[in-house]
Amino acid sequence: MTTVAGQVFTELVLVGLAPALGIFAFGCICHRLLPPKLALLKLRARGTGRFGARRIAFLAVLAGSIVGARTLSPLPFELAVMVGALCFCVFVAVLQWLTGDVISGVFISVPAMLAGAAAFESLLFFSRYGVHGADYLDVLRGEIATMWTVYAFPGFVAAIITAFVILSSLKAEHEYDQRVTRGRIIG
Repeated sequence: MTTVAGQVFTELVLVGLAPALGIFAFGCICHRLLPPKLALLKLRARGTGRFGARRIAFLAVLAGSIVGARTLSPLPFELAVMVGALCFCVFVAVLQWLTGDVISGVFISVPAMLAGAAAFESLLFFSRYGVHGADYLDVLRGEIATMWTVYAFPGFVAAIITAFVILSSLKAEHEYDQRVTRGRIIG
């Protein structure tokens, strides 16, 4: 693969997708192996449809490509990065709220969104520089590596905060349901 497209694809895989797939695989393993009794991780509120891991991953890749599209905005670079990080955190929090499994949701939504953003950045890089892009591959590598610090770290923080909110609300609802069934609250 000596063409520019092959080099861009190699940079995307090495810097963007390989770490994301590693974290994503850890999230899938957590989804399969963690017992449901572990700290109310899979306790679901009645009547609410929670999404599975595949749907969350698909929505995360779509949201990541939307965040990656922030480079098309006419904003200055610093402001575009801040808006992109804010959108990344909001999308991660929404996906975390929709997931059925709290722990694996953290490790599935963030890397899938980052993979979508990195893929969009690579596609945009190739369309911008075309066959002359071999001279600018360090720029692409730097952009994708910077995404890990600018997007992934705040995204993990937002996902963990949302996970704690979900667990505390589900625990309170579970305790309320137990009190109602025991007859302590007459309604």
